[in-house]
Amino acid sequence: GVLLASAIMAGTVIYFNALRELALKNSLNQLSDNETNIIIKSDRGPTTREEASKVIGVTVTEVNRGVQWFLRDQITGVKTATFFLTEPGNEVVAGTDNSRGYVGYLPRLYEHITILPGGREPGDAAVNASGEVVALETLAPADAAARYNLGVGDTMSIVPYWSDYATHATVVITGLYERNDPDNAFWHLTDRIFQGATSGNFRTVPFMVTEQTYFDVLGATFRQMDSTYGRLLYVDRAKLTSDNSTFARFSLDRLDDRLSANLFSYRQLTSLDEALEEYDTRLFFSKIPMFVIMILISVVILYYVITLSSLVVEQQRGEIVLLRSRGASSTQVLAIFAMEGLTIAIMAVIIAPFLAAAVISFLGFTPAFSDLTGTSRLSVSLTSGAFLMSGVGGILSFAALMVPAIQASKLSVTTHRQESARPTSQPFYQRFYLDILLLVIGILLFRQLSSQGSVVAVGVFGRVAVDQLLLAVPAVILVASALVLLRLFPLVMRTSSFLLSNFLSAGLVIGLWQMARNPTHYA
Repeated sequence: GVLLASAIMAGTVIYFNALRELALKNSLNQLSDNETNIIIKSDRGPTTREEASKVIGVTVTEVNRGVQWFLRDQITGVKTATFFLTEPGNEVVAGTDNSRGYVGYLPRLYEHITILPGGREPGDAAVNASGEVVALETLAPADAAARYNLGVGDTMSIVPYWSDYATHATVVITGLYERNDPDNAFWHLTDRIFQGATSGNFRTVPFMVTEQTYFDVLGATFRQMDSTYGRLLYVDRAKLTSDNSTFARFSLDRLDDRLSANLFSYRQLTSLDEALEEYDTRLFFSKIPMFVIMILISVVILYYVITLSSLVVEQQRGEIVLLRSRGASSTQVLAIFAMEGLTIAIMAVIIAPFLAAAVISFLGFTPAFSDLTGTSRLSVSLTSGAFLMSGVGGILSFAALMVPAIQASKLSVTTHRQESARPTSQPFYQRFYLDILLLVIGILLFRQLSSQGSVVAVGVFGRVAVDQLLLAVPAVILVASALVLLRLFPLVMRTSSFLLSNFLSAGLVIGLWQMARNPTHYA
């Protein structure tokens, strides 16, 4: 019984932790890589290296401080504001159609693209002669260039929609490229931030340049131009566990708050925070039934331990009286039971977590978990909480073992003879009708629970709270019902013996009388 009590209490923690990990894994698996990864975006002008250093510096500091612990990589890209796009010589009518373009820079671009035959990487310097319109060497995606029938060596004019020192610039296409893997998470930054500003009916061509060209040539040409800085944060799902999921969500919220206060037009795009919030909400409501079940099982097991201990002590009453008659004190008799109970409790506390973990791990083969575990053993972990709950179970079981032992240690020879010659008196809770009172309280709490509909209540300000008193309703009703049945058991036995005495043999009738006279061993 002691081992079972400790194993159940430790198993509750182990089982709940295993379910938490499964639930988190399932929540994250419902998200794609792009939905899990984080994109942060802000605008700043003018386009200079100094301003870029400020934006990137603030971003990197806050990212490393808040969410770096669950990231596996990060990359920063930058793009210009959207330009009107037109053929050279038509700059005056630029903007009257749906032709648009922007210039951007992405590190590691060449790792994810293939430049088509006939093309080459763009250079770092402008290719125009002194005094002429600034001309930039760029790469363009093959599919976007095809909309304008552009090829290697073709030129287009980009015209700002804002007033600037330069009226326009020329882009020279040195190569067309295709994406090696269009589904790679690298392109999420481009598709979501860079091209997101020109979606819809616009025909947009991204022109990719080197970092030196972007800041030293283009930024110097359009001195009033704002740039959009985007940073892609690759999330490592393996670093997210049920223990740190809440902290991860708080870290994302704090990152949003801090960068929103320091960067202009800041946005943070991810579905990870919503998934973690939904997971925490479901976890909160899952704790309630688990807690109730643990209380019910613990109460039943502890009652079972007390009952068995009482029966054992009852059988040893003769030995206890013999020890008392030979001069042993109550403390000495109690010490014997204490050493016995302490030995059992310590062994149970040590063994119980390992036993519970082994049993729970095999639940992965059951139909309820086979879809989530792939018909393999359930992943469990032995945490300090499991050993703590096992210790609590051991302490409660030790206390349950000591309750009848304390009563028996006070037994004297005279008292033993008196109790052997006459029926035992009613327990104190029956003499004072505490069992009836507890049952009434349980019924009242059950009515309140029925009217409220749940142990969870929403406060005035929308805060979800748990009524701790209503959580105890099942345990209160269970204990009260058991105590009332103990009160009724002798009455039922006496009534049965009276009604059946004319029909049963003498042995059975005497047995019924004994059960009615001393119901402790049988109830």
